[in-house]
Amino acid sequence: MSATENRLIATYEAVAEFTRQMLVAVRQGDYDRLAVLEEECTRCVGELRSVEQVAPLTDEQRARKIAMIRQILANDRELRDITEPWMTRLASMMRSRDADARQSSAVVRSNEGAR
Repeated sequence: MSATENRLIATYEAVAEFTRQMLVAVRQGDYDRLAVLEEECTRCVGELRSVEQVAPLTDEQRARKIAMIRQILANDRELRDITEPWMTRLASMMRSRDADARQSSAVVRSNEGAR
């Protein structure tokens, strides 16, 4: 196996491990750790893009790559299942807060106009 092929497989393994750790972090509610892991995972994905084009794989390597991609996708799906409802609630709270702020501002303007 060439150095490039080794690097490609190692990078897929790193991405799979980062997504696994991200899942652990989100299950524990550790969103600070999740943010750090997301940055590292993004860096690895960028590295994959540069290596992927030049690394022909054997059948065994291709099978390992596919297995890792499946694991990454499974982790990603579970991450989304956990975080999307939270993000929806957060967006709703922000819209509600913005609506309250607009309403308060309108009341203030109305009271100023009545003077």
